[in-house]
Amino acid sequence: MPTREIQLNLQLTPVFEFDGKTDQFVSYFKEFPNAMAVGESENDAENRLIHLVEAMWRDRPEDLKKTLINIYANSTTHSGNIKIA
Repeated sequence: MPTREIQLNLQLTPVFEFDGKTDQFVSYFKEFPNAMAVGESENDAENRLIHLVEAMWRDRPEDLKKTLINIYANSTTHSGNIKIA
């Protein structure tokens, strides 16, 4: 099968939960529920979450690519192999 390079305009859905036990906000993206950040405010948690995803892209690009490919593959029907450069 041929390999295609694609460009994704990815929209991530942030989720914020207040933890009353720690008095802090926990944040994660719905698409990456295992990558969580904690902050003293919702804004602080959001900023830390953005930095976390940037670090994931830099330090663990293969894990991020697998997740993005799964999101892409499950959103529509496609044929051929997908490569994210």
